[in-house]
Amino acid sequence: EIFYAWVKEPWADTSADQPGRMPFYGGFWGSDPYSPRPDSLSTATWTAATTVQGTQNNDSDVDGGYTMEFRINLATFGYDVSGVAGDIVMYSLSIYDADYQWPLDTAKQAGNRVWFQCPWGNAAAYNHIRVYARPDVGLSGTPPAVGPELVIPSAGSLTSPVLDGVLDDAVWSTPHVGTLQIKFGDNAIRDAYPSTAPYRSGQFQPTVNGGVSSVSDPSLPTIKYFFKADTLFLGFDVNDLVVQSVDQVDRWDGFRVIICQRDVRNGDNVLFPRRLSFRVGGDGTSIITERQDDLSATGWDSLSQAVQVVMALKGGTTIDTLGVLPDSGYTAEMRVVLPKFGYPAGRGDGVLFLGVVLYDGDSFTPFTSSYGTRTWFMREGDFNDGAAWCYMDPTITVGVNENGSSVPEEFALLGNYPNPFNPSTTIRYMLPEVSDVTIEVFNMLGQIVGQKALRMQGPGEASGTFDARALSSGVYPYHVRMSSPGSHVERASFNGKMILLK
Repeated sequence: EIFYAWVKEPWADTSADQPGRMPFYGGFWGSDPYSPRPDSLSTATWTAATTVQGTQNNDSDVDGGYTMEFRINLATFGYDVSGVAGDIVMYSLSIYDADYQWPLDTAKQAGNRVWFQCPWGNAAAYNHIRVYARPDVGLSGTPPAVGPELVIPSAGSLTSPVLDGVLDDAVWSTPHVGTLQIKFGDNAIRDAYPSTAPYRSGQFQPTVNGGVSSVSDPSLPTIKYFFKADTLFLGFDVNDLVVQSVDQVDRWDGFRVIICQRDVRNGDNVLFPRRLSFRVGGDGTSIITERQDDLSATGWDSLSQAVQVVMALKGGTTIDTLGVLPDSGYTAEMRVVLPKFGYPAGRGDGVLFLGVVLYDGDSFTPFTSSYGTRTWFMREGDFNDGAAWCYMDPTITVGVNENGSSVPEEFALLGNYPNPFNPSTTIRYMLPEVSDVTIEVFNMLGQIVGQKALRMQGPGEASGTFDARALSSGVYPYHVRMSSPGSHVERASFNGKMILLK
């Protein structure tokens, strides 16, 4: 938190009300979040300057306002914006304003606070702006296109799945259906998430039966997604050796999907989040639960008009509470009717704010070996920071073949497959026009370890293959740049991450 304000509280500046007094420096770089920032840190971390159009703390005259400038050393906050691939700065801003009634009446005063993405500086809530910084992008010229964090493809002409919990419909097995993995304790999966997701995704292990046991069987789900017309579909394919039904949230086997309601705002004037939760039931069918205004029997969607979930057990899976018999896992299908979430017919602007939480609880004998975990992609709860910015792209179709006949309207990065991979992977992207494409691969130090120039590709879907035989296992960021043939003017660029496992 960078805190810079006129504050006359004991922890701040007790002389803040003196005429001509400048704002108080506070925040993280003091001895605690509410202590003044030592002046010795001003050049190493951040500093600010203020001019007042009038006289501060002089209530006999009318002021015109004030102007502030900040200089922030991003390196001290862990960012590296000077590397070839640049970095993404997570940022929010909160502005306080307090006034006596005018003409002056010290018995009447008002205060307010307005914020950009998040109201707090010392706690991550609601959201954050992503500030993309790269040394080759300056203040002049056209900035490169920045894609969404998740592209949700269209089902096109493929038939919607029959909701039976089994992912055997043709649409689920198409090569371009969206996929996402979540796993407790797997940093490699988390580090490969796009944008700021590696830092806003996380995990938690609560106390179970009075203690915290080692996690011996973290489940591994693959979450698939696409949309058709006004409906979003999610498929859950979970590998889990211990599938159980326990009616205690810290020991669930199941998921929570968080989607913002586009036409409803909460008391803080931010989009209202819907928590759509389901867990394994005693007979292996899904039980929708949690929070009275969402999916419970008396809640917002008690008739399942907006959301429907069906679950099925994989072969050899039984439901018990002792973990005696080994299981293989479960699958589930979720259908989300977007107009029920305030979207106009035709999917609206296509923007979706999404978070997914995996619940994985295992019970054993002795009971002290039991545990529960929850692991999330971008958002754990409705107040927490970091919903993924998704775009339901009608130009990207799950059923398109490798040489797709349709031409997309925009540049887009589809990601690399397989991921993780060994020894090679294919990076796929969409080109609305013929383009020269450059792929650069970096190690975690920002050094280029591979480069490929592909001339005159597209329009349509195109790809480039990267061979990592000479590299060691690890996470490798990559940068894809599209430019106009001949003129070499950059048209778009995207960043991604790949995982090499040898």
